Amino acid sequence: FAHPYTMDLIRRMLDSGFYIHYCGVDDYYLPGKSWYGLRHMNHDGVICGYDESDRTYSIAAYDINWIFSLMRIPQDCFAEGLKSCIERKEYGNLIAYRVRKDTTVALDEKMILRYLKEHLTNTVDRFPLDQDGGVTGLAVHDFVAMYVGKLRDGSLPVERMDWRALRPVWEHKRCMLDRLRAVEEKHGWAAECSTEYAPLVEKANRLRMMYAMFHKNQKAGLLGKIEQGLLELREQENTILQKFVTKMEESSV
Repeated sequence: FAHPYTMDLIRRMLDSGFYIHYCGVDDYYLPGKSWYGLRHMNHDGVICGYDESDRTYSIAAYDINWIFSLMRIPQDCFAEGLKSCIERKEYGNLIAYRVRKDTTVALDEKMILRYLKEHLTNTVDRFPLDQDGGVTGLAVHDFVAMYVGKLRDGSLPVERMDWRALRPVWEHKRCMLDRLRAVEEKHGWAAECSTEYAPLVEKANRLRMMYAMFHKNQKAGLLGKIEQGLLELREQENTILQKFVTKMEESSV
């Protein structure tokens, strides 16, 4: 119902000093975005500003090379992408954010411990294939490996491969490493677990690059290596994080 007022709302939010997280806009119509002209995809991004002289928005999002960057997108194209999703009844949101420079975020170790335990117990047996819903925790490695296996055996056509499939795995490892380092630093612990974990970040990045190479040259041998690498990554992560959880519990977090 707010569609006729969307562009005005965006300007008013930006003029008031907010950033805008949007979703429910079809990438197919947004020049420079990851699925532009390739596939209809309800996607999101952050609107950082606008220019009325050339009728563009400044948007931070994954670009056509899958690099998170700032790009200028015509407002008319944005409106077309919004209309496309609405016509498919895929309604999105406009959420206004403002940075509070006076805010200090404290490290919540109890929350970290709770989520680490949840991550380790969410194994593949907890997510039946015939059940709808998302997959979290260690099981993600198994399901992404299963997806890669389907590409390898041909049961999933290469034309349907998702360019993004390995990037979230790599990004997760980077965030996990930051988490380990933050807890170690706060307690003055030796950087034992974070040092062991750092190679997993590099391994995830190598798997991501191998996946990109397959998308380019479709050498089937790469898929088997990626599939095996994901399963090895799961086991290595499980070992390191189990040790870290024990250490946190012993410190009476």
